[in-house]
Amino acid sequence: MNNYTHLKDVLNDIFELNKADLDFGIYRIMNQKRKQVNEFIDKQLPEDIKKALSETQSSDKIEIESELKTLKKTLKDAGIVAEDSPKYKLLVERLQGIENADVLEQEVFSHLANFFRRYYKDGDFISMRRYKKDVYAIPYEGEEVKLHWANHDQYYIKSSENFKNYRFNTPDGKKVSFQLKEVSTEQNNNKAQGDAERRFAIYNEQPVEESEGELFINFVYEPVSKATKQETLISEAFELLSEKVPGSYSTLFALSPTEKNNKRTFLEKHLNEYVSKNSFDYFIHKDLGGFLSREMDFYIKNEVLYLDDINTKQTDFFVAQLSKVKAIKVVAQKIIDFLAQIENFQKKLWLKKKFVIRTDYCITLDKISSAYYVEIFKNKAQLAEWKALFDVDIQNAEQLVFEPFLVLDTKFFDNSFKDRLLAEFDNLDEQINGILINSDNFQGINVIVNKYQEEVDCVYIDPPYNTSELTFNYKNLFHHGSWISMMENRIYLSKILMKDNGALINAIDDEELYENKLLLDSIFTPENYISTIVLQTNPRGRGINGHFATSHDYLLFYGKNKELVRIEDQPLTEDQKSDFKHTDSESDFRLLPFRRSGGLSTPADRPNSEFTIYYSKSNKEIIGVGGKRKSEYPAEYYSESIFIYLDGEFKEIKTNQLLEYYQGQEIIEINPIDSEGKRRVWRWSDRDKIMEHAQIGDFIVNETNNFNIQLKDRIKDGRKPKTMWYDSKYDASSHGTILLENILGQSKQFGYPKSIYNVFDSIYTIIGRNKSGIIIDYFAGSGTTGHATIKLNREDGGNRKYILIEMGTYFNTVTKPRI
Repeated sequence: MNNYTHLKDVLNDIFELNKADLDFGIYRIMNQKRKQVNEFIDKQLPEDIKKALSETQSSDKIEIESELKTLKKTLKDAGIVAEDSPKYKLLVERLQGIENADVLEQEVFSHLANFFRRYYKDGDFISMRRYKKDVYAIPYEGEEVKLHWANHDQYYIKSSENFKNYRFNTPDGKKVSFQLKEVSTEQNNNKAQGDAERRFAIYNEQPVEESEGELFINFVYEPVSKATKQETLISEAFELLSEKVPGSYSTLFALSPTEKNNKRTFLEKHLNEYVSKNSFDYFIHKDLGGFLSREMDFYIKNEVLYLDDINTKQTDFFVAQLSKVKAIKVVAQKIIDFLAQIENFQKKLWLKKKFVIRTDYCITLDKISSAYYVEIFKNKAQLAEWKALFDVDIQNAEQLVFEPFLVLDTKFFDNSFKDRLLAEFDNLDEQINGILINSDNFQGINVIVNKYQEEVDCVYIDPPYNTSELTFNYKNLFHHGSWISMMENRIYLSKILMKDNGALINAIDDEELYENKLLLDSIFTPENYISTIVLQTNPRGRGINGHFATSHDYLLFYGKNKELVRIEDQPLTEDQKSDFKHTDSESDFRLLPFRRSGGLSTPADRPNSEFTIYYSKSNKEIIGVGGKRKSEYPAEYYSESIFIYLDGEFKEIKTNQLLEYYQGQEIIEINPIDSEGKRRVWRWSDRDKIMEHAQIGDFIVNETNNFNIQLKDRIKDGRKPKTMWYDSKYDASSHGTILLENILGQSKQFGYPKSIYNVFDSIYTIIGRNKSGIIIDYFAGSGTTGHATIKLNREDGGNRKYILIEMGTYFNTVTKPRI
């Protein structure tokens, strides 16, 4: 095999010419361009290489011949035989090399094949900048922390586990549908046991079934040994279907040949496309042309010119490489430009806003005029859903008057009914409580980004945790890199949606915690990091860790502008309320020592918080606060003044004036000295604050205990959230899985839903007092975020709106029914 044949093989892979039997998405486009691509590889490219070499060699030949002539004359004048000169010999060798164009051409082919093979793998272009053997270089742009991943600057297109039903018509017009009968997914984020990966296979128990004039072919998607290839399972499926498909569908076995497989049948074509559509993840580069051009420059410097060896080789060696470099660069740029055209076209398709193929409305009957009730009653599909979801059996139209909270779904009605019903609402947008979008989340966000730009108050996401290959199928084995790319594409868009005072809450576990935080730092900046909450979600622990029983997850909080984010206090629990045992006419309270103890409680720690408090023993009240004593403190901390309330005013007086105002009273000076005689500090340093609270009776002075001062800490609606949340209500089993089963009346509809209280308390911290805010969750899963928003609105009468985006097939069986 000569080097150009090798280069052709590489380019055939890159241009996906080996997938001619696939007829969807980018493969359909490539099939249309196949003739143009083949012509480029077989004809145009070799001609371009010959032309580039010819142009560079002809100019080099003239230059070397001129240099040889001059050198020979110089050497002759010096009495030196030219053929004995090392420099003369080297120039002669270079001239001979130029004349032997085939050798140089083969070298160019070899370098081009090596370069493109290195940066391309399984359909994607990956950063593999090799500095030298087994040493890679990471492009660095001066960041304090560089989060680098192999698929940086790419869009991750996640197709697997979409599992849409795949429908098509046979050549003679009969309907056929591929559907999943069972889907095996890991529960509770447990890792897969053994050497297994999920594959599509025919459902042996019932491979085919016919219903209402349509043939259903059933598949499973379950773990099998990694040694079992998907192609083998497809072949087995085809053999079984050859026996089981009814004779009336014989045209499924009509030929649909390709160049590669002239015996391919119509059924095999669709089997391959069905599996591929649900398992071909890929990346689209954001700037493939710029990326490959930069990498080619780096490749040339390090693997053609060997700049590291510049001090160990003669300069003439590097000069001799210039013809090769020119040819490589010219030809490589032509290939890069051609590839970039295709990649940019893919990028345009991916970024182009997608069509909304259907919009329906779920409306409670209390918002619908009774004039529609007779028509509604005639819709058997709607009545059946009410029976299934709410166990309400409607016997006549009049009964609807007494069921105001049944939810009508316009998907069961024709467009005429829908148009008439929606026309009844003057402010439909304002009355909508939430939006559910069944879509890939990147595309779903893109659809709404203009309408909701800088309108969202809270983004809550609970992405797939990357716990094992069976919970997140990776691309190119860059497990963390694929996951980060997927997350970066979506989080960047969600930042655009957020208000300046909005916040993002990212649920995550140990597997991706650190990569996740670095990614969020890179998008929001470290300055806008708010906190990490440790949340006990499984009190029993789960066995994903070989050494410990993992019982917690994390919540990462980031603000678009941290300074504008307001974190709401968490409501007090009954246990917390029980601490406030005392009461007065104003409220319940507890007593706290006003003198600090423990850490940061000495004058060295808090020099401004040590001063004298003046107490009138006669009137049983604090009358003033003073400065520090001159004999014991530096001059800058000394004050001769005392702050008092007098005649309804807050005044500053000299120390010696105090007794003039309080003649005949016994005034006690109280300093923050502990029981061991050590100097301490007061809880507050703000003198105004102390005197204001003294006036309303918030201090108690215990005269029998050395005039110890206690502060009335009054009960509040809540308290600042702590960074560790542990409570039985966060148990994902009791308040997630079981709750969902109770709502839907079925078990195992969705693996590992979050506790409703987990999400409720999370979004409450951001949007608790904002009763008209917007919350978005674009990894909606079972719909817990929408449920939590509804629950919050019910509790405080708010009108917060939720936006949920979910692509899974359970959108229609779990997410939407739950809402």
